[in-house]
Amino acid sequence: MNTEYIPQPVNTSEVKLPAGVTEIAELLAKNTHDVWAKQRRAEGWKQGVERNDERKEHPCLVPYEDLPENEKAYDRNTALETIRFLLHSGYEITPVCGKTAVKLPNNVILDNGQGNISLPDKRTPTLWASNSVLPDRELFNSVASRCFLMLDADVLRNNGAMISKSISWERSVMNLIWQLNNNTAISYLLKAPHILIPFEDDAVVYLKTGKLGNKHIIKSASMVLADGSCEGTQRRKPLSGNGFVAMVAAAARQFTDVVNETKMLQLTPILKNNNVEKESDDEENLIPIPVLEDGNTIDPGTWLIANSKKEKDMHELAVNYIKYGDDSLKGKGFPFLKMGGLKSIDRFEIEGFHNIRNLIEAYANKKFSKGEDITPLSIAVFGSPGSGKSFGVKQIAKSLGDSNNKTDTVNVAQTGSDDELGTAFIKTDTVNVAQTGSDDELGAAFQKVRDIVFEDKLPLVFFDEFDSGELKWLKNFLMPMQVGKFKDASGEHPLGKCILVFAGGTASTFRDFIAPMSSADEQVQRTFKNVKGPDFASRIKGTIDIAGPNRRDDSDNAYILRRALLLRSLCEHDERLKENVKAGKNFIDENILRAMLYVPEYKHGVRSMETIFKMSKIENSVWQPSGLPMGNQMSVHLDDRKFTDILLLPIIENSLEGVMAKAIHERFVKYMDENRRKRPNAKPWEELAIEFKLSNLNQARSYSEKLALIQCEMTLKDENRKAVTAFTDEEVLRMAEQEHQRWMYEKIEDNWVYAPVRNDRKKHHDCLVEWDKLTEEEQNRDKESVRNMIGILDHVGYGVYRKE
Repeated sequence: MNTEYIPQPVNTSEVKLPAGVTEIAELLAKNTHDVWAKQRRAEGWKQGVERNDERKEHPCLVPYEDLPENEKAYDRNTALETIRFLLHSGYEITPVCGKTAVKLPNNVILDNGQGNISLPDKRTPTLWASNSVLPDRELFNSVASRCFLMLDADVLRNNGAMISKSISWERSVMNLIWQLNNNTAISYLLKAPHILIPFEDDAVVYLKTGKLGNKHIIKSASMVLADGSCEGTQRRKPLSGNGFVAMVAAAARQFTDVVNETKMLQLTPILKNNNVEKESDDEENLIPIPVLEDGNTIDPGTWLIANSKKEKDMHELAVNYIKYGDDSLKGKGFPFLKMGGLKSIDRFEIEGFHNIRNLIEAYANKKFSKGEDITPLSIAVFGSPGSGKSFGVKQIAKSLGDSNNKTDTVNVAQTGSDDELGTAFIKTDTVNVAQTGSDDELGAAFQKVRDIVFEDKLPLVFFDEFDSGELKWLKNFLMPMQVGKFKDASGEHPLGKCILVFAGGTASTFRDFIAPMSSADEQVQRTFKNVKGPDFASRIKGTIDIAGPNRRDDSDNAYILRRALLLRSLCEHDERLKENVKAGKNFIDENILRAMLYVPEYKHGVRSMETIFKMSKIENSVWQPSGLPMGNQMSVHLDDRKFTDILLLPIIENSLEGVMAKAIHERFVKYMDENRRKRPNAKPWEELAIEFKLSNLNQARSYSEKLALIQCEMTLKDENRKAVTAFTDEEVLRMAEQEHQRWMYEKIEDNWVYAPVRNDRKKHHDCLVEWDKLTEEEQNRDKESVRNMIGILDHVGYGVYRKE
């Protein structure tokens, strides 16, 4: 007789978990997942986008760290219930304290804050380590000069050091260095010549100190990242207790030689291999941290880890990411954010996304008290058109694992009246401006937001291009943003708990949006004030600027990696390619890959990349050059001439133009002074950035045009004709002026502007002036490049001849 099965688990709700048990629960959860995954793979299952029992595909056949939060929570709950059951059944879970699998040398002080510290001989190098307390100042001073100090970052935070956490690695490290230099509660630690700061098991920072006068300062700094994720976000093992001791043991194997200056400190074995006896064979992906001569940092708002990478390394990272995906970045010493489908390697995006996530999470969990005005959370998102502004915020909301979140989009640019703004709040359709009838529809839109609230859901509403129409919409949002209320024909109503996201359409950054507030033109300031710009800006609680695929400025080396993330995403979600992508087979031609990574600009951001990809004809699951759209179609989205040059670069480099370009560059570098040799355009041709190669190619292509000005031409050497062996001064001047005009056009096309002081990062150049305003030195450089034409053409078997 069959009866219905009724589960009757042991009631463990009254069981209290001991302190620290969450760490072992996380390890148990990971192991539970690994056991399950191993069994599934043994049964022939593989990872897939969605579960398919017939094909034996499952989306959770990934490392535990890459599981969605709801799946991790399932394993954690299983682990915690197992622990509760053991405790309920009379077993004890007792952490092992003060014991370690490795024996620490006598000259290692493991400081737990309980005193009884035995100092080694005065001449013996000492490793002082703690993950709980700062060293006793008096005792520490007695050994500081020969000390290798190792402190967990949380020790510094717990003693008043304001060091950010889980925002970005750049910000945390800059905070750390500033605090050590300026916070008197911890600055005495700089007396130790070597300081190692672990950030959980995600990163270690190594500082070497020295003296400037009577002051101890930081002389140099470097760091290693475990996998690029933010501090504590993908913890693989507990750092407290024996985890920290194992890390200390790994440092103990090196520190004596480091203090005696017989060896350099290797950070990777300490960070990644801290639980084994042998040293790591992994490559040391050391990240240099900029420190000024006085021991302080550069402007903490400008340093990017990406800019410490060589161009060759960035290229390799980008290519490998396109081919192999997320795993290619692990262990490469590069920050990497992943929230749902959102991925970023850009410091400022990572900071912005983490900040927005924290705001949304705190707001979602906030309980408003009785009688308190329930005000919305207002966020602004900026970026060039097609940069993915709404996608990023939606993925953040999704990553929080709250199934009650509901998102929708309103396109302000296509809206004609105040009330029409919200008609698409719970629809995906947009409203055409020409079909707008009245100004009462905004109230109706907010009523629909209230309907979502009454469903016990949290509305997340986007106002696309809110800054269109000369900012005429700003005044309509002030009351809802400030007091959480709106008006319609029937009166005033509370809006309820909701998140308003304002996505810029004309301004690319928040700084651009508020620029009128500090304009030197008083009329610009007044206009912005009259449309309520300052009032609107003051109500925004968080902002983020989405970088998109184009370069911010000349110092932005990470743009090709941003493009790589976008390209990989396009390919792995496309039906024509995703099977090859998934199987790890070749799916993109190397020449297309290079052109898509290095073309100077996508005119419409991500949309241009998507359009070029979708217009391409793909056969045999490989994206080949033969399938690219026609040039006139491409030109809508990029400079098709430059794209073609990059696409065919290996061929062009061996053509007449390419050989000429190489010769032009070699002569350019040969006669550089020492200061100019430090510039990026002074590298050998093989190491030269593509943008400089293209510039040299353009100069080579201009030879015929310049020679035509003086009634000359370039042809293969002809013994029957008299070759020109030197130009007259007048001819040199005419062609030099033409070369300067060509160079200016090239620079202006690349968004350079004139400034009295050259700044490559900002694309400012002091030579963007007419010929007669150039200095004599700069004029002579152009004249010399013209005189070199005869020798360069001779090098490739060509001569200069007067036209007959």
